[in-house]
Amino acid sequence: RTIMAEQMGSDLLRVERTEKDLVSAKTKDEIDQKDANILKRRQELLSDEAKIDALANDAVKQKLASFTAAWQQYVSAQDKIREYMRNNQQDQAAALSDGEARQLVSQAEQQLTDVVAQGGRPLAETRHVLTQSLGAVDLRATASELVEVGPR
Repeated sequence: RTIMAEQMGSDLLRVERTEKDLVSAKTKDEIDQKDANILKRRQELLSDEAKIDALANDAVKQKLASFTAAWQQYVSAQDKIREYMRNNQQDQAAALSDGEARQLVSQAEQQLTDVVAQGGRPLAETRHVLTQSLGAVDLRATASELVEVGPR
């Protein structure tokens, strides 16, 4: 979950960067290309979100719901930016991107930070409990194996 949440953070950053590229686009072809890239990046993020949701416990699902609310507000603002760019209103698009959209993406980033933090706790707790109860077993970073290393 933690790795997937970190991937969502990367996805969010790519969406934001593509938005900035859109706002700086000069030709209709560039605008169309950047607009399509935004939609593609959004789908990637939503795919990762669905994967996390499928594995999440209740605490992570609550944090993920907070992210989703912030994300939806950001998407609404970004859709206005996309519309402004399609209508040759670059100044309005830039102002919205630098203002409201920037604040909303920051909120979404904070919610993702909370998801990552929440997702990491169960793994750390699990490692602690297993180490206490198994003593002679060293828990490696791989998810698929436990390696016996002998008495400590």
